[in-house]
Amino acid sequence: MTLLETELTATTARAPQRRCSGLTDESEHIAVRGCHVLGRDSLGVAAHVVRTANYAAERDPCGYQRVMDAVDRQLGVLAEAGIERSPRPRLGADGRAHLAALNPVLDEWWGDGPAPEGSEFQFGYLRRWRDQVPSAAALWPLQHPGDPVLPGARGAIPNADDWAALTHTWDAIGIRSRGAVVSALLRDRFADGGPRAWLSLGSGALSPLMDAARELARSGSPCMLEVRDGDERALSLAETLSARADVPVFTQQQDLYDLHAIERAGEGYDLVDLVGLFEYLPDEPMFTGSARVPSASEMLRAALCATRPGGAVVLGNMRTDRPHLDFVTRIIQWPYIVPRSLEELVAVIDQAGVARERVTLHLPDDQVYAVATIEA
Repeated sequence: MTLLETELTATTARAPQRRCSGLTDESEHIAVRGCHVLGRDSLGVAAHVVRTANYAAERDPCGYQRVMDAVDRQLGVLAEAGIERSPRPRLGADGRAHLAALNPVLDEWWGDGPAPEGSEFQFGYLRRWRDQVPSAAALWPLQHPGDPVLPGARGAIPNADDWAALTHTWDAIGIRSRGAVVSALLRDRFADGGPRAWLSLGSGALSPLMDAARELARSGSPCMLEVRDGDERALSLAETLSARADVPVFTQQQDLYDLHAIERAGEGYDLVDLVGLFEYLPDEPMFTGSARVPSASEMLRAALCATRPGGAVVLGNMRTDRPHLDFVTRIIQWPYIVPRSLEELVAVIDQAGVARERVTLHLPDDQVYAVATIEA
């Protein structure tokens, strides 16, 4: 029984099933094939399970299974060794060297020397890939397996094992399904609506936004896409991807923790995108050095202030019940990310003062991410 069938079986008795109108999307690597309504009984908000098709795995079933089995074994080794994510994971080459020294499995993934004897993989580019974590450039190869020109890769050519890991881990699968759901939601929502203004805070979901904007422009519903980020490299990447996708993008450097700057937009946008930012924000405000990091609920309130009546905020969060959550924490040691259960996600939205009838969860059937739309 698939994850989708399991969830639907559990909810059939309490919620009538119907296909969600318009929620379809298809690319070379993944498809969205409609969804089913779960009802409000379990979470108190509208929730849809979204059916997806993993074309990348269908094309390469042996590679998919090889990666899944190898990662299973490696996570068992790291769990037995007591390897957990550091409270302050190190980034860049120094971070990789630190991880590689902790355990032979991590040396296989991130070490600069030859892979240890008996290794599952022989990586090349993947080691440099981690140097881009947690930037949007790190997400691009997960979203676009086999892309011959990787942003930020400086001419690197991934080998077969690099592409296998970048394509078939649950993180890669979930990033693609999250993107496909976001793109399908936006195309469905803004079709035949005339010119629209979108604001993306952070650039982690820029690829699906560009895909949706390009398709809408072709059908006569152009969208002005503005990207704000505090990282100049992220804005440069946005401009590069804009040129590649032939989608105009306006970029602005801004401290993303400056809620007042977001609120001053004053209901200027039909859509505010928090998909690439929300899951990095804590449940409560915190201080790091001289910076105040706002809570996720504070950020949602600010985003809603920037959204026109009739518009929406879209956000995403990694799920705690996802497959191979410890791949993120033990192997990649992706910094700052805050996975949440569906109940925790709804509680954070509640803390923003949002009425639950304004909330809809969209749950890809791989169970890696939750996507939420909040009506303004």
